[in-house]
Amino acid sequence: MRITTEEKGNVLVVRPQGELDFFSADELRQILRQECDAGRRALLLDPGEIRYIDSSGLGLLIEIQHTFNTAGGRMALASIVPDVVNIFRNTSLIRFFDVHPDELAALAALEE
Repeated sequence: MRITTEEKGNVLVVRPQGELDFFSADELRQILRQECDAGRRALLLDPGEIRYIDSSGLGLLIEIQHTFNTAGGRMALASIVPDVVNIFRNTSLIRFFDVHPDELAALAALEE
């Protein structure tokens, strides 16, 4: 998995690429937890380059959402590819996350 990060105002934009599964979830977990522990309160996760996600990946997203919410922060998702959106819909997680069609819409929502 390749992970890039970028700061846009007070929002950290994280763009993982590849597969989000049992073998790669821990790398992303470490980055996101470190940011939350450092006081980051706005996270935009752009999984537009994630082509496959398994239950470990879904569990990670739920965990990070909970971590940011508990710390008084917010997390949004943007640019999710159709196959991954289908997984979110099939598991009813689409209602759990703050999902936006693109990065601009997610940034606007996080800056409100």
